[in-house]
Amino acid sequence: MVDIATIIQTTEEGPTFALRTDAYRPGEAGELIADVVSLANATASGKRYVVFGVEALPGSSERKVPGIPEAPNTHMWQQLVREYVEPEIKIEYRTELLADRKVGVLVIPPCAQQPYVLKRTFGSLERGAAFIRRGTIRDRLLREDLEIIYARRYDYATRFAGLRVGFTAEAPVEMLALQRQRDAALPSHAHTSKLRELIEARSYADQLSASGDSGIVRMVHVRVFGPDVPYESKTLEQLRRELEELEVSFREQDRHARYERDATKVNLTVCNESSEPLEESALVVHFPVARGFEVIARTGLSSAGHVEGRPESAAVSVARTIGRIEQGTSVEAFAEPLRVVLTSECRHRILPVRYELRAANLPMPMQGKLRFEVA
Repeated sequence: MVDIATIIQTTEEGPTFALRTDAYRPGEAGELIADVVSLANATASGKRYVVFGVEALPGSSERKVPGIPEAPNTHMWQQLVREYVEPEIKIEYRTELLADRKVGVLVIPPCAQQPYVLKRTFGSLERGAAFIRRGTIRDRLLREDLEIIYARRYDYATRFAGLRVGFTAEAPVEMLALQRQRDAALPSHAHTSKLRELIEARSYADQLSASGDSGIVRMVHVRVFGPDVPYESKTLEQLRRELEELEVSFREQDRHARYERDATKVNLTVCNESSEPLEESALVVHFPVARGFEVIARTGLSSAGHVEGRPESAAVSVARTIGRIEQGTSVEAFAEPLRVVLTSECRHRILPVRYELRAANLPMPMQGKLRFEVA
């Protein structure tokens, strides 16, 4: 949250910012409900604030800070708003020190589901009553206000027409061409490939019921190891065990090569060229699960992490909370790029990637499709 001291010192009271000398008392529950509804319906983006223990001086930008003597019953405030206001508004409360005095701050999150109304009668506030804050005045919500609210609410495609999501490049792109990794580049390949050929020859000889040291096996041994390496007769089980031991000895080197040295670093960018900032945004990316394709998410991400081949109907989702994205800015979704690993099993494939961009002021998530094209 932005430093409330800065807000108090630099913000004039208006549709999303109100000052009160005292906190709401037990007998002012209706005042609390009406104020919350009026601020929530204000024609503005972003959070709304009510600051307690601060007084505006008439004709001056200065603030008097008497502070509040004790903490109010904010749990009761939250219960009242939850029981009497719809759609739901999850208000928050915090305290701050200002001029060595304790002040209270009621925070109303960005309100994308306007209009907000009373769902039950409370005292003189009737069910269905709605209010809006105009400047520093709380007023009844009129038909004209409703027309503006619904026009804005359902015209979000126009409001956010300049919003784009894509793979990070000079500009966000929908397609990314990727090269698959080659097994020959692994540190173990020069050693294990020879042993695999010998195993294949021994298996073929055993299938032919060849007895003793088949000439086929000897010829393969000379070809892959050279005449200077003496031939040693080994069973198929012995060769396989030797291969397994060799793979274990190179495991860490192969993993580093596969998932660090040769992995493709991939990030996504959210570009906001729309008419307003995005509030409390988050991006969810759904990668396909296919053989030869893996995504490795680093720390600070909500995901299934390291995923290996499973039925292709499955998917791995990676989520990242981004926060506020200002107008005219582009933000990389992940603080550390994702690692993408592609092996020969994934050659000549097109892999679909889906995303959902969510924000407090988006009435519904923005969804789209990207793709990897594998050489």
